[in-house]
Parts: sequence; C-alpha cells; structure tokens
Amino acid sequence: MSDLESNLSALAAKVSQLEKQQITLKKYVVKLKHILDEQIENFNHRPEAQYIENLQENFVALTLRLDELLA
Repeated sequence: MSDLESNLSALAAKVSQLEKQQITLKKYVVKLKHILDEQIENFNHRPEAQYIENLQENFVALTLRLDELLA
C-alpha cells in the first residue's frame, strides 16, 4: 500500500469516526434542548411569578380605588 493509499485510508477512518461522534453529539444536543425548553417553561410559569403579577394587579386596583375615594 502506498503512502497515498495509507493516508486516504486513515483519512476515511477519521471521517467515519467523526461522523459517529457527530451523531452522538446530535443526540445529546437534542436531549439538552428538550431539558432546557422544559426548564424555561417551568421558570416562566412558576407560582412566584403569577403571585407577583396578581399582587401588581391588586396594587393597581387599590391605587385606583384610593384615588376615587380621595377625589
């Protein structure tokens, strides 16, 4: 086998190895993306955020009512 054939064979083996690694990495990335999406969803719908939003709405309503009473 000549040096050129040997180099081509080594290169083909390396490309094959890299393709397998890429497939494995894609699987992990898909799993991580799914986990991240779930965590973002959980964060955006956490009870504390809804509680704070309700408090803000109540504060606005109370402020408006107080303004009416003082007018």
